[in-house]
Amino acid sequence: MTVAKDSKGTLWISYVEDQNVMVNHSLRGDDTRWGAPISLVSIPGVDSTAYVSEDDICSVIAFNNKIGIMWSNQNAGKFYFSVHEDEAADDKAWKVVSPYSLSTDDHINMASFSCDESGALFAVVKTLYNEPKFVLLKCDKDADCLKAESWKAYKVHGKESTKPSRAILLIDQSTRKLYVFYRLVIGKKSRAIYYKTSDLDSIYFPPGNGKPFIAMSGSRSNINDPTSTKQCLNEKTGIVVLASDSRAMKYYHNFIPSGEKITAPKITVTPDIFDYGNIVIPQTKTQEFVIQNNGDQDLIIKKIELTGWNVDEFTILDNEVEGSITVPKNSLLKVKIAFHPTSVEAKSATLKIHNNVIDRTPYKVTLLGSGSKN
Repeated sequence: MTVAKDSKGTLWISYVEDQNVMVNHSLRGDDTRWGAPISLVSIPGVDSTAYVSEDDICSVIAFNNKIGIMWSNQNAGKFYFSVHEDEAADDKAWKVVSPYSLSTDDHINMASFSCDESGALFAVVKTLYNEPKFVLLKCDKDADCLKAESWKAYKVHGKESTKPSRAILLIDQSTRKLYVFYRLVIGKKSRAIYYKTSDLDSIYFPPGNGKPFIAMSGSRSNINDPTSTKQCLNEKTGIVVLASDSRAMKYYHNFIPSGEKITAPKITVTPDIFDYGNIVIPQTKTQEFVIQNNGDQDLIIKKIELTGWNVDEFTILDNEVEGSITVPKNSLLKVKIAFHPTSVEAKSATLKIHNNVIDRTPYKVTLLGSGSKN
Protein backbone atom coordinates (compact mmCIF):
# COMPACT_ATOMS: atom_id res chain seq x y z
CA MET A 1 0.00 0.00 0.00
CA THR A 2 1.22 3.50 -0.85
CA VAL A 3 -0.18 6.88 0.27
CA ALA A 4 -0.14 10.51 -0.92
CA LYS A 5 -1.93 13.76 0.02
CA ASP A 6 -3.47 15.99 -2.66
CA SER A 7 -3.63 19.80 -2.75
CA LYS A 8 -6.98 19.75 -0.90
CA GLY A 9 -5.58 17.80 2.04
CA THR A 10 -7.25 14.52 1.05
CA LEU A 11 -5.26 11.33 1.61
CA TRP A 12 -5.21 8.77 -1.20
CA ILE A 13 -4.09 5.16 -0.98
CA SER A 14 -3.55 2.53 -3.67
CA TYR A 15 -2.99 -1.18 -3.36
CA VAL A 16 -3.41 -4.49 -5.25
CA GLU A 17 -6.13 -6.86 -4.04
CA ASP A 18 -7.66 -9.91 -5.76
CA GLN A 19 -6.02 -9.03 -9.12
CA ASN A 20 -7.44 -5.48 -8.96
CA VAL A 21 -5.70 -2.14 -8.51
CA MET A 22 -7.69 -0.46 -5.75
CA VAL A 23 -7.86 3.21 -4.76
CA ASN A 24 -9.52 4.94 -1.80
CA HIS A 25 -9.43 8.36 -0.13
CA SER A 26 -10.21 10.09 3.15
CA LEU A 27 -13.42 12.10 3.50
CA ARG A 28 -13.68 15.91 3.89
CA GLY A 29 -10.23 16.35 5.37
CA ASP A 30 -10.85 13.81 8.15
CA ASP A 31 -8.04 11.24 8.01
CA THR A 32 -10.07 8.86 10.20
CA ARG A 33 -13.03 8.60 7.80
CA TRP A 34 -12.72 6.85 4.44
CA GLY A 35 -14.92 6.19 1.43
CA ALA A 36 -15.52 2.96 -0.46
CA PRO A 37 -12.57 1.66 -2.51
CA ILE A 38 -12.90 1.41 -6.30
CA SER A 39 -11.01 -0.66 -8.87
CA LEU A 40 -8.98 1.08 -11.58
CA VAL A 41 -8.91 -2.08 -13.70
CA SER A 42 -12.47 -1.49 -14.93
CA ILE A 43 -12.08 2.14 -16.08
CA PRO A 44 -12.19 3.00 -19.83
CA GLY A 45 -8.83 2.74 -21.61
CA VAL A 46 -7.57 -0.33 -19.78
CA ASP A 47 -7.07 -3.53 -21.83
CA SER A 48 -9.41 -6.48 -21.47
CA THR A 49 -6.39 -8.35 -20.06
CA ALA A 50 -6.11 -5.71 -17.36
CA TYR A 51 -6.59 -7.94 -14.32
CA VAL A 52 -3.16 -7.95 -12.73
CA SER A 53 -1.18 -10.87 -11.38
CA GLU A 54 -0.62 -11.51 -7.70
CA ASP A 55 2.94 -10.24 -8.16
CA ASP A 56 2.01 -6.83 -9.62
CA ILE A 57 2.22 -3.60 -7.63
CA CYS A 58 1.07 0.03 -7.78
CA SER A 59 2.29 3.41 -6.54
CA VAL A 60 0.50 6.72 -5.88
CA ILE A 61 1.85 10.27 -6.12
CA ALA A 62 0.55 13.85 -5.80
CA PHE A 63 1.67 16.21 -8.60
CA ASN A 64 0.50 19.45 -10.25
CA ASN A 65 -2.89 19.46 -8.41
CA LYS A 66 -3.52 15.87 -9.40
CA ILE A 67 -3.24 12.37 -7.99
CA GLY A 68 -1.49 9.83 -10.18
CA ILE A 69 -1.37 6.06 -9.78
CA MET A 70 1.01 3.87 -11.78
CA TRP A 71 0.77 0.09 -11.78
CA SER A 72 2.37 -2.87 -13.46
CA ASN A 73 0.44 -5.51 -15.39
CA GLN A 74 2.58 -8.45 -16.30
CA ASN A 75 -0.42 -10.17 -17.92
CA ALA A 76 -0.78 -7.33 -20.44
CA GLY A 77 2.97 -6.56 -20.58
CA LYS A 78 2.35 -2.89 -19.78
CA PHE A 79 2.65 -0.21 -17.15
CA TYR A 80 -0.48 1.92 -16.68
CA PHE A 81 -0.80 5.45 -15.32
CA SER A 82 -4.12 6.88 -14.15
CA VAL A 83 -4.88 10.49 -13.13
CA HIS A 84 -7.54 12.13 -10.95
CA GLU A 85 -7.81 15.95 -10.88
CA ASP A 86 -7.93 17.37 -7.34
CA GLU A 87 -10.94 19.48 -8.36
CA ALA A 88 -12.90 16.50 -9.71
CA ALA A 89 -15.79 15.55 -7.44
CA ASP A 90 -16.56 12.14 -8.93
CA ASP A 91 -14.57 9.35 -7.28
CA LYS A 92 -14.62 7.53 -10.62
CA ALA A 93 -13.31 10.49 -12.67
CA TRP A 94 -10.10 8.66 -13.53
CA LYS A 95 -8.38 8.68 -16.92
CA VAL A 96 -5.66 6.22 -17.94
CA VAL A 97 -2.72 5.76 -20.33
CA SER A 98 0.03 3.19 -20.85
CA PRO A 99 3.33 5.16 -20.71
CA TYR A 100 5.54 2.10 -21.28
CA SER A 101 4.42 -1.09 -23.00
CA LEU A 102 7.62 -2.76 -24.24
CA SER A 103 8.01 -4.92 -21.14
CA THR A 104 6.93 -4.91 -17.52
CA ASP A 105 7.96 -6.29 -14.16
CA ASP A 106 6.57 -5.56 -10.73
CA HIS A 107 8.84 -2.72 -9.53
CA ILE A 108 7.75 0.97 -9.62
CA ASN A 109 8.91 4.08 -7.82
CA MET A 110 7.69 7.61 -8.63
CA ALA A 111 8.88 11.13 -7.84
CA SER A 112 7.74 14.60 -8.83
CA PHE A 113 9.96 17.64 -9.29
CA SER A 114 7.18 19.73 -7.76
CA CYS A 115 9.15 21.70 -5.18
CA ASP A 116 9.45 24.57 -7.66
CA GLU A 117 7.79 25.56 -10.94
CA SER A 118 9.24 22.83 -13.17
CA GLY A 119 6.78 20.18 -11.99
CA ALA A 120 7.96 17.23 -14.12
CA LEU A 121 6.84 13.73 -13.17
CA PHE A 122 9.26 10.79 -13.07
CA ALA A 123 9.00 7.05 -12.52
CA VAL A 124 11.69 4.38 -12.42
CA VAL A 125 10.40 0.95 -13.46
CA LYS A 126 11.82 -2.53 -13.91
CA THR A 127 11.40 -4.45 -17.17
CA LEU A 128 11.80 -8.12 -18.05
CA TYR A 129 14.63 -7.24 -20.44
CA ASN A 130 18.35 -7.41 -19.66
CA GLU A 131 18.98 -4.26 -21.69
CA PRO A 132 17.53 -2.14 -20.25
CA LYS A 133 16.63 -3.61 -16.89
CA PHE A 134 15.67 -0.28 -15.27
CA VAL A 135 13.98 2.50 -17.24
CA LEU A 136 13.36 6.09 -16.14
CA LEU A 137 10.07 7.51 -17.45
CA LYS A 138 9.58 11.29 -17.60
CA CYS A 139 6.54 13.46 -18.33
CA ASP A 140 7.12 17.24 -18.41
CA LYS A 141 4.83 19.59 -16.48
CA ASP A 142 3.31 21.19 -19.59
CA ALA A 143 2.81 17.83 -21.33
CA ASP A 144 -0.37 15.77 -21.15
CA CYS A 145 0.67 12.78 -19.06
CA LEU A 146 -2.44 10.96 -20.26
CA LYS A 147 -0.88 10.67 -23.72
CA ALA A 148 1.65 7.89 -24.23
CA GLU A 149 3.80 10.10 -26.48
CA SER A 150 4.29 12.58 -23.61
CA TRP A 151 6.41 10.04 -21.73
CA LYS A 152 10.11 9.73 -22.54
CA ALA A 153 12.11 6.65 -21.59
CA TYR A 154 15.79 6.62 -20.52
CA LYS A 155 17.95 3.59 -19.79
CA VAL A 156 19.22 3.47 -16.21
CA HIS A 157 20.72 -0.01 -15.83
CA GLY A 158 21.12 -3.34 -17.61
CA LYS A 159 23.32 -6.36 -16.90
CA GLU A 160 21.07 -9.07 -15.51
CA SER A 161 24.21 -10.88 -14.25
CA THR A 162 24.13 -8.58 -11.20
CA LYS A 163 20.34 -9.01 -10.81
CA PRO A 164 19.45 -5.33 -10.30
CA SER A 165 16.21 -4.89 -8.39
CA ARG A 166 14.18 -2.67 -6.02
CA ALA A 167 14.99 0.69 -7.63
CA ILE A 168 13.94 3.95 -5.97
CA LEU A 169 14.16 7.47 -7.37
CA LEU A 170 15.09 10.68 -5.51
CA ILE A 171 15.40 14.25 -6.84
CA ASP A 172 17.65 16.94 -5.36
CA GLN A 173 16.07 20.27 -6.33
CA SER A 174 19.06 22.39 -5.25
CA THR A 175 21.53 20.64 -7.58
CA ARG A 176 18.93 19.50 -10.17
CA LYS A 177 20.09 15.91 -9.94
CA LEU A 178 18.35 12.56 -10.24
CA TYR A 179 19.42 9.69 -7.98
CA VAL A 180 18.44 6.07 -8.59
CA PHE A 181 19.25 3.56 -5.82
CA TYR A 182 18.90 -0.20 -6.33
CA ARG A 183 20.01 -3.58 -5.08
CA LEU A 184 22.70 -5.62 -6.84
CA VAL A 185 23.93 -9.15 -6.27
CA ILE A 186 27.72 -9.04 -6.14
CA GLY A 187 29.39 -12.40 -6.59
CA LYS A 188 27.20 -15.41 -5.86
CA LYS A 189 25.32 -14.37 -2.73
CA SER A 190 26.33 -10.93 -1.45
CA ARG A 191 23.70 -8.19 -1.87
CA ALA A 192 24.33 -4.45 -1.62
CA ILE A 193 22.75 -1.10 -2.50
CA TYR A 194 24.28 0.83 -5.40
CA TYR A 195 23.29 4.08 -7.07
CA LYS A 196 23.64 6.20 -10.22
CA THR A 197 23.11 9.90 -10.79
CA SER A 198 22.11 12.09 -13.72
CA ASP A 199 21.87 15.77 -14.50
CA LEU A 200 18.16 16.62 -14.54
CA ASP A 201 18.52 18.91 -17.58
CA SER A 202 20.40 16.36 -19.71
CA ILE A 203 19.37 12.91 -18.55
CA TYR A 204 22.13 10.34 -18.90
CA PHE A 205 23.01 7.44 -16.62
CA PRO A 206 26.53 6.09 -17.22
CA PRO A 207 26.95 2.40 -18.02
CA GLY A 208 28.15 -0.10 -15.42
CA ASN A 209 26.98 -1.01 -11.94
CA GLY A 210 27.19 2.50 -10.48
CA LYS A 211 28.63 3.36 -7.07
CA PRO A 212 28.27 1.26 -3.89
CA PHE A 213 26.19 3.03 -1.26
CA ILE A 214 25.21 0.54 1.45
CA ALA A 215 27.44 -2.52 1.50
CA MET A 216 28.89 -4.77 4.20
CA SER A 217 31.94 -7.00 4.08
CA GLY A 218 31.26 -10.71 3.88
CA SER A 219 30.04 -13.02 1.15
CA ARG A 220 26.57 -13.49 2.64
CA SER A 221 25.44 -9.93 3.31
CA ASN A 222 21.81 -9.61 2.30
CA ILE A 223 21.19 -5.87 2.12
CA ASN A 224 17.99 -5.24 0.18
CA ASP A 225 14.85 -3.11 -0.20
CA PRO A 226 16.19 0.49 -0.25
CA THR A 227 13.69 3.12 0.83
CA SER A 228 13.67 6.87 1.48
CA THR A 229 11.45 9.92 1.96
CA LYS A 230 8.94 11.50 -0.43
CA GLN A 231 9.77 15.04 0.70
CA CYS A 232 11.51 17.66 -1.42
CA LEU A 233 15.29 17.30 -1.16
CA ASN A 234 17.71 20.22 -1.12
CA GLU A 235 20.99 21.47 0.36
CA LYS A 236 19.48 21.41 3.86
CA THR A 237 18.11 17.87 3.82
CA GLY A 238 20.74 15.93 1.90
CA ILE A 239 19.79 12.39 0.86
CA VAL A 240 19.22 9.49 3.28
CA VAL A 241 18.50 5.92 2.15
CA LEU A 242 17.54 3.08 4.48
CA ALA A 243 17.92 -0.64 3.67
CA SER A 244 17.49 -3.92 5.53
CA ASP A 245 19.37 -7.21 5.94
CA SER A 246 16.95 -10.04 6.71
CA ARG A 247 19.76 -12.46 7.55
CA ALA A 248 21.47 -10.15 10.03
CA MET A 249 18.09 -8.80 11.25
CA LYS A 250 19.41 -5.24 10.96
CA TYR A 251 18.66 -1.96 9.24
CA TYR A 252 21.41 0.12 7.61
CA HIS A 253 21.47 3.65 6.23
CA ASN A 254 23.78 6.04 4.42
CA PHE A 255 23.76 9.78 3.69
CA ILE A 256 24.79 12.00 0.77
CA PRO A 257 25.13 15.75 1.42
CA SER A 258 23.59 17.86 -1.33
CA GLY A 259 26.04 19.19 -3.91
CA GLU A 260 27.82 16.06 -5.17
CA LYS A 261 29.19 16.83 -8.61
CA ILE A 262 27.63 15.20 -11.69
CA THR A 263 29.85 14.12 -14.57
CA ALA A 264 28.16 13.78 -17.96
CA PRO A 265 28.68 15.08 -21.48
CA LYS A 266 26.36 17.71 -22.96
CA ILE A 267 25.93 18.31 -26.67
CA THR A 268 24.74 21.43 -28.48
CA VAL A 269 25.02 22.22 -32.19
CA THR A 270 24.96 25.72 -33.65
CA PRO A 271 23.02 26.31 -35.82
CA ASP A 272 20.62 23.39 -35.27
CA ILE A 273 18.62 24.31 -38.39
CA PHE A 274 20.01 26.08 -41.44
CA ASP A 275 18.54 27.29 -44.73
CA TYR A 276 21.13 27.70 -47.51
CA GLY A 277 18.66 29.79 -49.48
CA ASN A 278 18.32 29.81 -53.25
CA ILE A 279 21.54 28.58 -54.94
CA VAL A 280 22.12 29.01 -58.69
CA ILE A 281 23.05 25.71 -60.35
CA PRO A 282 25.91 24.58 -60.41
CA GLN A 283 27.18 26.81 -57.62
CA THR A 284 27.93 25.59 -54.08
CA LYS A 285 27.40 27.17 -50.67
CA THR A 286 29.21 26.03 -47.52
CA GLN A 287 28.08 26.38 -43.89
CA GLU A 288 30.04 25.63 -40.72
CA PHE A 289 28.33 23.85 -37.81
CA VAL A 290 29.82 23.93 -34.31
CA ILE A 291 29.41 20.92 -32.02
CA GLN A 292 29.97 22.00 -28.40
CA ASN A 293 30.53 19.87 -25.28
CA ASN A 294 29.49 21.91 -22.22
CA GLY A 295 29.47 18.89 -19.89
CA ASP A 296 31.96 17.48 -17.41
CA GLN A 297 32.76 14.29 -19.32
CA ASP A 298 34.13 13.51 -22.78
CA LEU A 299 31.62 13.75 -25.61
CA ILE A 300 32.10 10.79 -27.95
CA ILE A 301 31.02 11.42 -31.54
CA LYS A 302 30.48 7.92 -32.89
CA LYS A 303 29.41 8.84 -36.41
CA ILE A 304 28.38 11.89 -38.44
CA GLU A 305 26.17 11.28 -41.45
CA LEU A 306 23.73 12.90 -43.84
CA THR A 307 20.30 11.41 -44.49
CA GLY A 308 17.07 12.52 -46.13
CA TRP A 309 15.37 13.02 -49.49
CA ASN A 310 18.16 15.04 -51.12
CA VAL A 311 21.19 13.68 -49.33
CA ASP A 312 23.20 13.49 -52.59
CA GLU A 313 23.08 17.29 -52.89
CA PHE A 314 24.75 17.91 -49.50
CA THR A 315 28.34 16.92 -48.67
CA ILE A 316 30.40 16.76 -45.47
CA LEU A 317 33.68 18.44 -46.40
CA ASP A 318 35.82 17.47 -43.39
CA ASN A 319 37.69 14.17 -43.70
CA GLU A 320 38.76 14.44 -40.04
CA VAL A 321 35.18 13.85 -38.85
CA GLU A 322 35.18 10.28 -40.13
CA GLY A 323 35.15 7.53 -37.49
CA SER A 324 34.91 8.04 -33.72
CA ILE A 325 35.91 11.46 -32.36
CA THR A 326 36.38 12.56 -28.75
CA VAL A 327 35.38 16.12 -27.83
CA PRO A 328 36.72 16.92 -24.31
CA LYS A 329 34.68 18.96 -21.85
CA ASN A 330 34.39 22.68 -22.68
CA SER A 331 35.65 21.95 -26.21
CA LEU A 332 34.14 22.06 -29.68
CA LEU A 333 34.27 20.40 -33.08
CA LYS A 334 33.59 22.23 -36.36
CA VAL A 335 31.96 20.52 -39.33
CA LYS A 336 31.49 22.06 -42.78
CA ILE A 337 28.55 21.02 -44.97
CA ALA A 338 28.31 22.03 -48.64
CA PHE A 339 25.02 22.39 -50.54
CA HIS A 340 25.21 21.88 -54.34
CA PRO A 341 21.74 21.57 -55.89
CA THR A 342 21.37 19.79 -59.22
CA SER A 343 17.76 20.66 -60.05
CA VAL A 344 15.29 23.51 -59.62
CA GLU A 345 13.26 22.66 -56.54
CA ALA A 346 13.28 22.79 -52.74
CA LYS A 347 15.84 20.51 -51.07
CA SER A 348 16.22 19.07 -47.58
CA ALA A 349 18.47 16.72 -45.64
CA THR A 350 19.31 15.90 -42.04
CA LEU A 351 22.72 16.00 -40.39
CA LYS A 352 22.79 13.21 -37.79
CA ILE A 353 25.42 13.23 -35.04
CA HIS A 354 25.54 9.90 -33.20
CA ASN A 355 27.03 10.43 -29.72
CA ASN A 356 27.14 9.18 -26.11
CA VAL A 357 24.49 11.55 -24.69
CA ILE A 358 21.70 9.03 -24.36
CA ASP A 359 18.72 11.37 -24.73
CA ARG A 360 20.31 13.39 -27.56
CA THR A 361 21.48 10.72 -29.99
CA PRO A 362 21.38 11.03 -32.81
CA TYR A 363 21.44 14.81 -32.56
CA LYS A 364 19.59 16.03 -35.67
CA VAL A 365 20.24 19.23 -37.60
CA THR A 366 17.79 20.20 -40.37
CA LEU A 367 19.31 21.38 -43.66
CA LEU A 368 17.19 23.29 -46.19
CA GLY A 369 17.80 25.00 -49.52
CA SER A 370 16.66 25.26 -53.13
CA GLY A 371 18.16 25.30 -56.62
CA SER A 372 17.57 27.75 -59.44
CA LYS A 373 18.87 28.40 -62.96
CA ASN A 374 19.52 32.11 -62.41
